Amino acid sequence: MELLKIILLEGENPMKIQAQRSSVRFYQGRSTLPIVDRHKLVKLANGIHKGPFGTKIRMKSTEKKMGTFNYITTDKKLEKNPYYIVGCVSTNVDVPEKTDRIDFGYEFEKIILYASALGVGTCWLGGTFLENEANSILDVNTDTEKVYAITPFGMEKTELDINERKKKNGFTRMVMRNTRKPNNLMFFIDVYGNEIQFDTVAQTLGEPKSLIGLLKKHGQLGEYEEEQEEGKKNEEKEETKNEKQNQEKKPQQLDYDLIRKLEKEKPQELSEIWEGIFESVKWAPSAVNEQDWRIVFDQSERAFHFLIESTRSHYCFLNIGIAMLHFELSCLWYGYTGRWEKLKKSNTSWKLPKDVTYSSTFYMD
Repeated sequence: MELLKIILLEGENPMKIQAQRSSVRFYQGRSTLPIVDRHKLVKLANGIHKGPFGTKIRMKSTEKKMGTFNYITTDKKLEKNPYYIVGCVSTNVDVPEKTDRIDFGYEFEKIILYASALGVGTCWLGGTFLENEANSILDVNTDTEKVYAITPFGMEKTELDINERKKKNGFTRMVMRNTRKPNNLMFFIDVYGNEIQFDTVAQTLGEPKSLIGLLKKHGQLGEYEEEQEEGKKNEEKEETKNEKQNQEKKPQQLDYDLIRKLEKEKPQELSEIWEGIFESVKWAPSAVNEQDWRIVFDQSERAFHFLIESTRSHYCFLNIGIAMLHFELSCLWYGYTGRWEKLKKSNTSWKLPKDVTYSSTFYMD
């Protein structure tokens, strides 16, 4: 699935979706999920995906119970469990170390955000499921593949009984879901610890490309401007038979009213754009709300270097992949493009603390 198709997210600003997304652990019965939305998610998830560093990720939806140790519950009067999406990643590929996990986090979060855009609940589960059950869904080769996470999906159950409310409050306290670290601990410019200034980022990178131009570049909009000009001419004269035939031959294009809406929603100040982009990264989900990603903006290289504060478990690499997707989606929304690369080692000029390691870099076009 192409990233630029996800950016539209059913017509919603991805940053709004990212901020509204939450981990849903209580579900209504499967029958309450609209068939159209279920088909959209299943079509999107099922199959082979590739992350920014080329790792192959396989995903598949299932109705089987995944043994989530009561972390996920469904209205027992309706069905025993919600739908699930299971994902596994190739672990023996010829890519830099740990990028398999980064790619998995990046690709799996696409599914999470798309579900959120549809109004469908999800929840990252990285350890609270029966691994043998997950392996059987995808027929995993345990020598070369690994299931790092699954997610339930369905309509959230909002009317909870007393026990369910207590349980939900316990989850919220455990992960402190609504808390986010301040910018001065997460985002820096040139040197680690030097708090980022959004005005400086805006001045360094300049004006973004228009969304229309961005979509044309990636083949998503076709001959938009030419069609618009032709439409104006057709208003001034009657359509001939040949003109009607030519119009019928044209491929279906995106909704132009939607494109205008997206253009209109952009902030006027470039610094506001970058503040919003970094805010979207802050709201990326992470294991037990660790928020262990850090970003250093390198002015001279026009690059954003993604770092990990701790490498205590493989979850931190999933977290960084998720944060990378939030960052790139938000950049694309405003017309900024770039490419992901992985340096062989971090730059000594960043002056990283001992517990901070380099992960990946987004070079701006």
